[in-house]
Amino acid sequence: MSSVNLGISERRLRYFYETVSLGSIRAAADRCEVEPSVVSRQIQQLEAELGCKLLERRGRNVVPTEAADLVLDHCRDRWASEETLFTRLGELKGLQRGELRVVTGEGFVEEISNAISFEFCGRYPKINVTLEQVSGHEVVRMIAQHEAHIGIAYCAPKDSSVRVLKTQRAPVRLVAWPDHPLVKRKAHVTLKDVLPYPVALMQEPFGLRKILRAAEFAEKIELKPTLTTNSLASLKNHVRARRALTFMSERAVAKEVGAHELVTVRIANPVLEAAQIQLVVRAEGVASSALIQLQKTLSDMPLFG
Repeated sequence: MSSVNLGISERRLRYFYETVSLGSIRAAADRCEVEPSVVSRQIQQLEAELGCKLLERRGRNVVPTEAADLVLDHCRDRWASEETLFTRLGELKGLQRGELRVVTGEGFVEEISNAISFEFCGRYPKINVTLEQVSGHEVVRMIAQHEAHIGIAYCAPKDSSVRVLKTQRAPVRLVAWPDHPLVKRKAHVTLKDVLPYPVALMQEPFGLRKILRAAEFAEKIELKPTLTTNSLASLKNHVRARRALTFMSERAVAKEVGAHELVTVRIANPVLEAAQIQLVVRAEGVASSALIQLQKTLSDMPLFG
C-alpha cells in the first residue's frame, strides 16, 4: 500500500514561522507557551520532512536560509487561502461570526475604540473585535504577515504587502511650554534651533521617531534625547514638567494646547511637514462583509475627515 502524504504539520509551520519572525527559538517558545526544546525539535522534524536546512544559528539568534524564504511564502499563502475559504463559507451561510483584529499606533486608541463600540459592534454583535496598540512598524508587519486585518499608523513604513485605504496629513510639530524661548521667536524654527535644548522622543520602532530620524539625516544633525519612551502621555508630561521639548502631531496634543498647558511650533522641514496618518489593510485577499464594514467605519472617523 502506498503511503499518503497528509501535508506539512500546521504546528511545525507555526513554530518555524514564529522563530523566523522573532529571530530566536526561545522567543518563539515564549510566544507559543512551550519549552524551547519543543520548538527546536519540531523545526528539526520539518527540516527532515522537507530535506533542507531552514535555519542557521548566529550566536543566540537564528537566520533563515534561502529555502526558508520559500517556506515562509508557503505559510503566508496557506493561511491566506484558509482565511479566504472561511470568509466565503461564512458569507455563503449568511453568518456574521468570526474575529477581526485591529492594530494601531499610539494616539488613536480612544477614537478607534469609540468608532468600533458605537458604529460597528451594534451592526455585527457576534464579531469578536480585538484592538491592540503597537508601533507603526508593527502595524505594517502584522498586517503584511496576516496577524491583523486592518491598522492605523502614523508615518508607517512602506510595504508592498499592504494597501493604504485612506490618509490624513498630520505634520510633526515641536511641542513646548507656553513661555519657552523657541515659542517666542518670530523667525522660522528649524531642527538645528532645537539642538541646545533637552528633548524627549519616542522609541525607535515608532513611526514618529523614524520620521524624525529622516528629518535629522536631511539636516545632517542628531537629536540626543534625555528621555526615550513608547508613550505619548509620558512625552507630554515631561514637557509639562518643563524637562524637555518633544515632537508630535497637533492632533495628539490638542487637549493640552486647548488647556493652554502646551503649545505647538511649526518646524521648517519638508520631511516633518509630509507626515501622514494612514489606514492600511492587506494588499490581497478576500474581505468579508464585516471587514468591509469595519474598513468603512474607520475610514469615516473624524481622524480622516
